[in-house]
Amino acid sequence: MDAPARPKPLPWDELKSRLDENQPFNMMRNTPYYRDAVYEQFSAGEYARRYAAVRAKMRADKLDCVIVPGGPSHWSFGAGMTWLTGHWEWHSLCCYVLVPLTGEPTMMEQLLPKVQPGMLLLADRGAFSYALWRKASETGADLLWRIRTDRAGPQPSHLEDLPDGSWLAELRRSTGAAERAKPTMMVRVIDYTVEDGREHPSYRLFTTILDPAEATAAELAAAYQRRWEIELAFDELKTHQRGPRMVLRSKSPDLVLQEVWGHLCCHYAIRSLMAEAAVHAGHDPDRTSFIAALRIARATIAHTGDSPP
Repeated sequence: MDAPARPKPLPWDELKSRLDENQPFNMMRNTPYYRDAVYEQFSAGEYARRYAAVRAKMRADKLDCVIVPGGPSHWSFGAGMTWLTGHWEWHSLCCYVLVPLTGEPTMMEQLLPKVQPGMLLLADRGAFSYALWRKASETGADLLWRIRTDRAGPQPSHLEDLPDGSWLAELRRSTGAAERAKPTMMVRVIDYTVEDGREHPSYRLFTTILDPAEATAAELAAAYQRRWEIELAFDELKTHQRGPRMVLRSKSPDLVLQEVWGHLCCHYAIRSLMAEAAVHAGHDPDRTSFIAALRIARATIAHTGDSPP
């Protein structure tokens, strides 16, 4: 049976008038609740224009990041956040939008000079672009990246099925004369699902390891799951070690950098002790608890003893 046709979006004035005719919404008029429930959204083009204007001003003033405050406690009553996002926030006493000058793909490109042959470079599905994939593959490292499977994702051209269920494909961007003139890139595509009792979309990986004899599809899928360990490390650092909603105390860039390095060194020290203890006991270090180790480390701080400086 065909799915019902999706209704067309209504013009803003018509939608607003319909909501005003509804009794619950009508009772909220002239109250903050009404503004919270009904506000006009920007188009995607308007969002792009406003963010481009902000980033142009950041480049002119040599700023790496801008914090746009909002909320009723701010002197502007959230005007900056409303202009940038279209959302008027009146619930929270303090809220903000963080606008970096460059996004993750740009920062990833800055890390490529550190990538060397013999490494396996993992990346989540938000990182892929044709240009970044080409530059990363030119480093000589092996790539294993998760790829979007919707219409916005890359569309590889099938070449050959492989014995392990993966397949070889050619990859080249179809738009832009300059991109079409570049040579195609050979990739190996791995499609799989994770059966853990929950509903999951299918996963797709691109890799430059073209020979299944070097690494099977199952081995590469298992290797990609290890990428989540960095997400767990971020959780350990921000939620448990630093504490939720805790703000760094330093007031200057140099001291902020020093404080960040202090947190990283502390996390590394705890993780190193966990690994040594697990290996000594004959267990997998991944099976140990960071929260428990952190509590033990904090408990022993009060007991000063002989320790190297």
